[in-house]
Amino acid sequence: MSGALKAVTDEGLAGEMAFVCHKLTPATDAALRSGAIDFVIVTAARDVASRTVEVLVELASGARTAVDDCTVPFAIHVPESL
Repeated sequence: MSGALKAVTDEGLAGEMAFVCHKLTPATDAALRSGAIDFVIVTAARDVASRTVEVLVELASGARTAVDDCTVPFAIHVPESL
């Protein structure tokens, strides 16, 4: 992440292209506030792992025959929400 953010900042591309991150960290928070990042999509690893296990159990038990729908909670952070 820091390499991409550094490249966008160093080349003056902030605001010239959409830049999306997938984890809210102190660095991405600061970049979001400065306008270098457009938004951050956050999914908790625990939620993804838990939902994955639930679906696998459903498949193994026959309660589900295909994975055509599997939603995990997520949050979208934009500069205005900080």
